[in-house]
Amino acid sequence: MKTINSNWSFKLGKKSDKVDWQRINLPHSWNKTDPFDEEKDYYRGIGRYKRKLEIDKSDNRKWFLHFEGVNQIAKFM
Repeated sequence: MKTINSNWSFKLGKKSDKVDWQRINLPHSWNKTDPFDEEKDYYRGIGRYKRKLEIDKSDNRKWFLHFEGVNQIAKFM
Protein backbone atom coordinates (compact mmCIF):
# COMPACT_ATOMS: atom_id res chain seq x y z
CA MET A 1 0.00 0.00 0.00
CA LYS A 2 1.29 3.46 -0.90
CA THR A 3 1.47 6.17 1.72
CA ILE A 4 1.54 9.96 1.53
CA ASN A 5 2.81 10.34 5.10
CA SER A 6 6.31 11.52 4.17
CA ASN A 7 7.68 14.80 2.86
CA TRP A 8 5.14 17.21 4.32
CA SER A 9 5.94 20.82 5.24
CA PHE A 10 4.75 22.40 8.47
CA LYS A 11 4.77 25.82 10.15
CA LEU A 12 3.00 27.62 12.95
CA GLY A 13 0.90 30.71 12.25
CA LYS A 14 -1.25 32.14 9.47
CA LYS A 15 1.48 33.56 7.25
CA SER A 16 2.17 31.53 4.17
CA ASP A 17 5.66 32.85 3.37
CA LYS A 18 8.09 30.54 1.69
CA VAL A 19 10.50 30.55 4.65
CA ASP A 20 10.46 28.78 8.00
CA TRP A 21 8.63 25.67 6.84
CA GLN A 22 9.80 22.55 8.66
CA ARG A 23 10.03 19.21 6.80
CA ILE A 24 8.06 16.55 8.71
CA ASN A 25 6.49 13.13 8.30
CA LEU A 26 3.06 12.10 9.53
CA PRO A 27 1.87 11.43 12.15
CA HIS A 28 3.14 14.71 13.63
CA SER A 29 2.34 16.44 16.91
CA TRP A 30 3.30 20.10 16.59
CA ASN A 31 2.61 20.93 20.24
CA LYS A 32 4.29 17.96 21.91
CA THR A 33 6.84 20.21 23.64
CA ASP A 34 4.27 22.67 25.05
CA PRO A 35 3.75 22.59 28.83
CA PHE A 36 0.69 20.84 30.21
CA ASP A 37 -0.58 23.85 32.15
CA GLU A 38 -1.97 27.29 31.33
CA GLU A 39 1.38 29.11 31.16
CA LYS A 40 1.89 31.92 28.64
CA ASP A 41 4.26 29.86 26.51
CA TYR A 42 1.50 27.37 25.61
CA TYR A 43 0.84 28.01 21.89
CA ARG A 44 -2.81 28.17 20.87
CA GLY A 45 -3.18 29.02 17.25
CA ILE A 46 -2.89 27.87 13.69
CA GLY A 47 -0.64 25.11 12.47
CA ARG A 48 -0.31 24.70 8.70
CA TYR A 49 0.59 21.58 6.76
CA LYS A 50 1.20 21.36 3.04
CA ARG A 51 2.16 18.74 0.53
CA LYS A 52 1.80 18.60 -3.22
CA LEU A 53 0.07 15.50 -4.53
CA GLU A 54 0.38 14.42 -8.13
CA ILE A 55 -2.47 12.15 -9.13
CA ASP A 56 -2.76 10.41 -12.47
CA LYS A 57 -6.30 11.14 -13.62
CA SER A 58 -6.07 8.90 -16.67
CA ASP A 59 -7.12 5.73 -14.83
CA ASN A 60 -10.51 7.20 -13.73
CA ARG A 61 -10.20 6.01 -10.12
CA LYS A 62 -11.69 7.86 -7.15
CA TRP A 63 -9.27 9.04 -4.48
CA PHE A 64 -10.13 9.67 -0.84
CA LEU A 65 -8.07 11.33 1.88
CA HIS A 66 -8.80 10.35 5.46
CA PHE A 67 -7.53 12.66 8.20
CA GLU A 68 -7.64 11.24 11.72
CA GLY A 69 -5.90 13.99 13.66
CA VAL A 70 -7.68 17.23 12.80
CA ASN A 71 -8.19 19.05 16.09
CA GLN A 72 -10.98 21.58 15.64
CA ILE A 73 -11.09 23.23 12.22
CA ALA A 74 -9.56 22.13 8.95
CA LYS A 75 -9.46 23.80 5.55
CA PHE A 76 -8.27 21.98 2.47
CA MET A 77 -7.10 23.79 -0.61
